[in-house]
Amino acid sequence: LQAAARHSSTPLRLSTSLRRGSSRGTMADEGKGGEDKGLVVVFGATGQSGRGVIKAALANGYRVRAVARDPAKIKAQDGLEAVKGDASDLDSIANAIDGADYVVSVLWLKG
Repeated sequence: LQAAARHSSTPLRLSTSLRRGSSRGTMADEGKGGEDKGLVVVFGATGQSGRGVIKAALANGYRVRAVARDPAKIKAQDGLEAVKGDASDLDSIANAIDGADYVVSVLWLKG
């Protein structure tokens, strides 16, 4: 996921605190050797940063659930599930993250 961190001088990594059952470390430490690396849910999937996270996660063997208000904007790919969701709706968030191993939000919050 380092490729998605273009606007930061630090590589993008998910901290252990964001991980369910947080004893397993960061995504970069996961699943060496071809086993299932887990499901990454991405909020903000249609934006430039979201697309970068999706590309990097898929390239590194993760399954991805991309959440968007308009999932038709998400290009179909192996390992990618596009779902309709709204980050301002708690039920929508709960449905989107069901079964997730990692959750990444690259949403731009308007203040």
